[in-house]
Amino acid sequence: MKYLLHCIFTPGPDPQPSVPAGILIVATHGLGAAVSRVDESEAALDVGHLLAYEKVVAALHEQRSVIPLRYGCTMESEAAVKRLLDEHREEYQRLLRRFDGMAEMGLRILVRNRQNPSAGESLPAVS
Repeated sequence: MKYLLHCIFTPGPDPQPSVPAGILIVATHGLGAAVSRVDESEAALDVGHLLAYEKVVAALHEQRSVIPLRYGCTMESEAAVKRLLDEHREEYQRLLRRFDGMAEMGLRILVRNRQNPSAGESLPAVS
């Protein structure tokens, strides 16, 4: 059994934040990590897993600043998660101070493939 890391955060006034079912909080030295237990076969990339993963990060982000982690980041044990938090404590604390009060916003821009325009479209004239 491995532990899928969702995000890292600084515990707030409520040391045990409200998280979706199945999420564990691993905490040490003023940092916390939201993790879930997964079998290696469950960590496969699919839309359902990604949406559930994002829901955890979003729920915690509503309550405090977080460092979201890329989907698929796993650790062997809770002790390994604590070691990660300890070894990178200063870096994570610095990032969390920087992120405090900020929100993330994404923008997706779709660009047509100029090499293969779809039927009925023409490329602009080149002068």
